[in-house]
Order: sequence, then structure tokens, then C-alpha cells
Amino acid sequence: MRSGDFPPDDPWTTPPELSASTPRRLKWTGAAILTVVWTSLYLFCVLAIVLATFDSARRGHLLPYWVPLVSFGFWIFLAALAVLPIRKERRLLRYGEPVAGVVTSNPQGRVPKYGYVLKYEFQLPDGSTVDGRTQRDARLHNGALVSIVYDPAKPRRNDLYPTRLFRVRQ
Repeated sequence: MRSGDFPPDDPWTTPPELSASTPRRLKWTGAAILTVVWTSLYLFCVLAIVLATFDSARRGHLLPYWVPLVSFGFWIFLAALAVLPIRKERRLLRYGEPVAGVVTSNPQGRVPKYGYVLKYEFQLPDGSTVDGRTQRDARLHNGALVSIVYDPAKPRRNDLYPTRLFRVRQ
């Protein structure tokens, strides 16, 4: 780490649920279920608007031919934005490796509207250091030890544990 390596008497231990072999079995949290429900409702409303533009274009109204196609492309883009973070978190928990990390940035001031952006760093088994960041509701102090789950194939893909949307079944 930049500020020195972890001391050998480091109190961090791997969370027991992450010690299981991969792929790990996961369960949804309440936040994940609400996220999926609200995202589905939002995408359904956008899809209804897209279908309405297709219908009005089919009836010969004043819409150019490309408006329904652009609307459908926009809907696909929104669907990808909704699904990709869920898939990332799920993959990290199923196949990721746990490691200790240190919080390097402690946000100051009032509670922001969408949560704190926490910056952290952790050390890979080969000794290289990786920086990461995530958005959380809780504030952690500089130097606090945290559990990180990272993808061994792409260490830049990482997140704090416990994650927001999933938990590991024990």
C-alpha cells in the first residue's frame, strides 16, 4: 500500500461466507428486489412510449420513419444501464476473491443526496496495489479496514463487501 503494507498482526479475516468455494450461492436483498421492480416499471413505461411511436408511425402520422427506431435504441440502452450493474455485482460475489482493503478517502460535510463516494485500495497476492471506489450510504474513517471482493481476471472490477444488492447464502 502507499502508506505502508498491512501490519502482520492485521485483525482482518475473510468473512466466513466468502470462504466457500466458487460459484457461491447468492440471495437477493430487499434493496435488490426494489431496484428490479422500479427499473422494470420504468422500462415498461419507456417501452409503452416506444410502441406508441411505432403505432403512430404505422398509421401515417407526422413522425419520420427513424423516430421509432431511435426510440427503440434508446430503450435498449436504458435496459443495458439497468442490467449491467446487477450482473457485475452478482458475478463478483459468485466468483470473486476476498481481500482486505483500506479506506483512503473519507468524505466530509453533510450527507450527500445519493450517498458517499468511498475510495479504497487493496493489495493483490502478487504485491501490486489496486485503487477502487464505490458509492455507499455509510461513512467510513480513513484507514478503516474493509472487505473487498475483486475479480482475479480483472482486479479493476471490485466492490466493498457486503454489497448492496446480493448476499452470499451460508
